[in-house]
Amino acid sequence: MGNVAEKMRKLRERRAKESSGKQNFSNLRDIYYDFEMGDNRVRLCGEFLEVRTHFIAPAPKRSDRGLCNSEAFKGDNRIPMVINCPDWDIENEVEKGTTDCPICKLNKIANSILSDGPNEEEKDFFTKLRSQCRARTALKWNLLDRTNPYITKKEGDTEEQVLGYKIATIGMEAYDDIEGIFEQTGMDISDDGEGVDIIIAKNKGKMRIEYSAKAAMDMSVKPPTVAMTPLTKEELSAERHRLKERCGRQTDPSAVVDALHPDLREFLELNDEEEDEATPTPTTEKAAPAPTPKKAEKVSEPEDEPVYDDEDDDDPLAGTTQKKS
Repeated sequence: MGNVAEKMRKLRERRAKESSGKQNFSNLRDIYYDFEMGDNRVRLCGEFLEVRTHFIAPAPKRSDRGLCNSEAFKGDNRIPMVINCPDWDIENEVEKGTTDCPICKLNKIANSILSDGPNEEEKDFFTKLRSQCRARTALKWNLLDRTNPYITKKEGDTEEQVLGYKIATIGMEAYDDIEGIFEQTGMDISDDGEGVDIIIAKNKGKMRIEYSAKAAMDMSVKPPTVAMTPLTKEELSAERHRLKERCGRQTDPSAVVDALHPDLREFLELNDEEEDEATPTPTTEKAAPAPTPKKAEKVSEPEDEPVYDDEDDDDPLAGTTQKKS
């Protein structure tokens, strides 16, 4: 009995320690920042988290069937509309060097077919598929919303509005401008004491939504200068989101495969069969050299962010209901 009691005590202590190290996800609302059309004045805080994602859901407003059937995003066993790429190591923010991601596999298949001289119908289909399956890079960043700096906190049956950090998803188009602000000012604009507000503009372009960013200026002085915005005591005391913990959910690749449209799932199955056939069988005799696979043509694609106007408000990477890009 003594040994069992000791093991139970150690288990209880370990679980308590693990629990205390995690943030409470369930008691906060309105923590995912949604850029409004026009200018958005925000304050980026601390380090960002780099992620690679795939948007896999239908977009009815654009008459786009997406990669997966709509039923996969309903019910208790639903999958997120945006998934973290299984081939991206979120903990270390590097590529894993694996080929577990079915969406990346479809991207490679589309690239290979496009390099083989397809007819016009095939070219149109696989060009769109390649673009849909490309992994998008995005940055997750703790942010203070200068227009609405409040989030909803729930305590028991009571909800209240409190000042709090929100999680923003920054695409590479906006990040290029943000990086430029870092270089032009010569300082860390996300620093608690020396950082500055920035204005991220979201506007409709001819073909897509476009993002740009610039430093907020202090117009009360001549000439105007970059407006320094050191964090207040209240802002410093607010708890920041642990981005890897919040945004690191991985979706089972097999669940994604099951949700794919039948024709796309068939492409994967046929490709797997061809790879199996191409794998030489071990033999005691010297095997003939395996044929060199045809390299897919490297195609330059625009690094823009698709208009995901059918996504839910919740952030899919946190495992809720529910972008460079």
